[in-house]
Amino acid sequence: MRLLIDTNVFLFRRGQHATFQEFVKDMFIDAGLSLMALQPEDMEMIVHAACKFGLDFDDAYQYGICEKYNLMLVSLDSDFDRTDRGRKQPGEILAAGAGTASPEQG
Repeated sequence: MRLLIDTNVFLFRRGQHATFQEFVKDMFIDAGLSLMALQPEDMEMIVHAACKFGLDFDDAYQYGICEKYNLMLVSLDSDFDRTDRGRKQPGEILAAGAGTASPEQG
């Protein structure tokens, strides 16, 4: 979601509306990516994760998404190493896709 918002702000400020539409089509429609969000009732989980693991809002939100939807957390950010879920680095996932490793659900 943040990628979509940041891209929106960047392109709209520059008057590049058509480029934004192309980005959305390429990344979400054609590639089949979906957006996941938390609801207001999930915010307690975000606050809990932020306090328990010392995460900022963005990290706590990503952690909450992974908790709610039982997803593996993939990130370069070492802050996630101190969470219950841990993290996988993108290189680990790419290696697994090449058949050299088998990722575990975080």
